[in-house]
Amino acid sequence: MDKTFFEIIKKHNSPLSLIPSGMEPDLKKLDGIKIILFDIYGTLFASENELHTFEKAPAPDLSAKLDEFISSYGLDVKPVDLVKMFKEKIRATNNRSKSFNDHPEVDILKIWNAITGISDLHTLRKIALEFELIINKAYPLCDLGLLMERLKEKGVIPGIISNAQFYTELLLEFFLEKTLEESGFDPDLMLFSYKFRTAKPSMKLFDKITSRIEKKGFKKNEVLFAGNDYTNDILPSYKTGFKTLLFAGDSRSLNENKTGIEPDVILTDWDQITEIL
Repeated sequence: MDKTFFEIIKKHNSPLSLIPSGMEPDLKKLDGIKIILFDIYGTLFASENELHTFEKAPAPDLSAKLDEFISSYGLDVKPVDLVKMFKEKIRATNNRSKSFNDHPEVDILKIWNAITGISDLHTLRKIALEFELIINKAYPLCDLGLLMERLKEKGVIPGIISNAQFYTELLLEFFLEKTLEESGFDPDLMLFSYKFRTAKPSMKLFDKITSRIEKKGFKKNEVLFAGNDYTNDILPSYKTGFKTLLFAGDSRSLNENKTGIEPDVILTDWDQITEIL
């Protein structure tokens, strides 16, 4: 990882305590699982996004961090106006894409290029990463390295389908203290939404990864999808033919089930993974 990015993450990294959902785990052995695909935010990372509340009630400490951020990159804008511009650029970009994509995803670097006029890629990456860490805190919901070791012991290959940007990969590598491939993730089985300009619950992402899985000789019923969202994770995984795992350990990211589909298993702590594999 670029040392600059490492230092930015280190500067803003702070633990987020899990807020129990009160939901009971539903643990049963799932035979024949060869691959587990993870969502990231709300599943492997606790996430606390202050973007949506900032305009109405900007917290003083957050305003101070944004002031410092704005000053360090020489931007001429107030924190509240920067947040408005950021949200508007994303909204406008997604609206333009909806004529041909029901679930569009932005490339966050293009958003920051439009806001700042900066074209240098390394600078844009620093800006995007630091703003994300200020406005959307994220911290692992478990010891990620230990989780990967347990999957390796079980002979299960980890992969990813996540609504995410380039910095999500950086955060994973920061907390794993090694690259995703070194941690056991199959590079063919990692789909980050920004690379395809399409977000979950679009079936396009699930169809794409199914094709890759089948080319490797695996069957859909040998795949377990782990997510925290009934609509974005459980429903499209069920439609695809994957087994489904709902992570219900953190109330911040758990939503109401309006899909009519129940997951195959429910975990409230990642230590429970050994009980189902």
